[in-house]
Amino acid sequence: MGAGGRGGGEVRDQPAGVAEVLSALDERPAPGVRCGPFRIPADGSARARTARAAASAAHVGPLDLLVTGGDEDRESYERHLAGPLERRLVARAAQRDLSDRSAASEEIAWWLFHRWVATREDQPAVLEAIPVDDRPTRKVLVDVLDRLTRLFRLPPGDLGVPQRLDLKSRTTHLGGVEVRERLLGLLLVVGHTLAVEPIALSPVVVEHLGVPNPVDLAELRTTLGEATWEPIRIGLGLVAECRHEAVPEALREHVARVDAVLGAVHSVAEDDVHLQPLRHLPARASADRVEPAAHDGHPIFAVPVTRFRLEQTRVRELLMGEQLYGDRSLAIRELYQNALDACRYRQARQDYRIALGLPGGWTGRIGFDQGVDDQGRHYLRCTDNGIGMGAQELREVFSQAGVRFADRSEFLEEQAQWAERGVHLYPNSRFGIGVMSYFMPADEIEVTTCRMDRHDGRPGRSGGCGSSAPATCSASGRSPTAARSPARP
Repeated sequence: MGAGGRGGGEVRDQPAGVAEVLSALDERPAPGVRCGPFRIPADGSARARTARAAASAAHVGPLDLLVTGGDEDRESYERHLAGPLERRLVARAAQRDLSDRSAASEEIAWWLFHRWVATREDQPAVLEAIPVDDRPTRKVLVDVLDRLTRLFRLPPGDLGVPQRLDLKSRTTHLGGVEVRERLLGLLLVVGHTLAVEPIALSPVVVEHLGVPNPVDLAELRTTLGEATWEPIRIGLGLVAECRHEAVPEALREHVARVDAVLGAVHSVAEDDVHLQPLRHLPARASADRVEPAAHDGHPIFAVPVTRFRLEQTRVRELLMGEQLYGDRSLAIRELYQNALDACRYRQARQDYRIALGLPGGWTGRIGFDQGVDDQGRHYLRCTDNGIGMGAQELREVFSQAGVRFADRSEFLEEQAQWAERGVHLYPNSRFGIGVMSYFMPADEIEVTTCRMDRHDGRPGRSGGCGSSAPATCSASGRSPTAARSPARP
């Protein structure tokens, strides 16, 4: 099975419009449209959709990283370029005249552009140019495939949340054709993740452009074109020969995502009778055979590769200590700013609902109190009635230093929808490490929270609540978030 190849097969008894759909899924960008060295092969609906989106957004000037001002799309692109990683890359791309490295400004710019395109919610539908005369048929096809391709941007943990999938277990389309949307969608997610593409790899690749001994993108494409997935005892193993030290690191990260997707799909299939066929998919993925290419019988570089790593215990102590913040009382500010972000997030959802003509009305509340519990421990409690957290937010954002809710695909999707109705939210969180400051005045953190539902505006209905060490979680509809920190004397 090729890691970056195309599949084949026969489709029988196609209803009206399916032939046009299949043709559209293989459609490439129009001639003359530049996509850069990170161009995406059009071998599936997501690739066609992304290629169309890139072509439609090319007017922003992808290579003009230092120009400011323009239309709404250009402003969105510039906000993307203002991210921490993006700012570093923009600065590197501006170093065109350094004699000790090859010029990579265009390569970096194209990577930044494609990553921005991939985060946009308002990508054009896959079927915009399909010559389907029957309007109802066209509407159904556009709606279904648009919802299917949105799944490719979900983190693996969200694949088990029905509200995030937005697909039916079993329904009918096109005059009685029965479709198991959720089964089809999860199958497509697995297939899409197995297709290893340059733009889908981690930033470790682009971080090795514009430096001495850079990644050669032509060699990278050769590596991906020759890579294969082979059956192994636990599931699938990626076989790849790498020609640069950064490439095996990027491929191992990608295989870790494949492994997480396969695990999530198997977990979902266990409890859903309509998804039982998914249990026949491989359960795990391995990168044990991602290796350096050989020359004269010897690897062209040594493994494991040398890279900067963090000593987790000491870094955690730094983030939790006064060396970074200088003043223990700043933890209270962090508590307030996180509660404020939660309330502003919920307010943005309320404003969007009102803009759609749906019921609204809500007033944000943030409160602090301190005291002594029944075991004689001092505590400081911050409560808010903001957006709240579900199990995924607890595991993937709150408990992971350096991860911001503003980087999650759900928020990016909502942000794009809000902008169409004039609703904007600019979070306080910049680095995603503020929660670690809670441990300056406290030894423990207790969290009681539930998530506000994205669709009906009620708390406690979007993914449920769960537990994630060191926090505990229990549902509370009236006060979605409460952080209680037993304080040090």
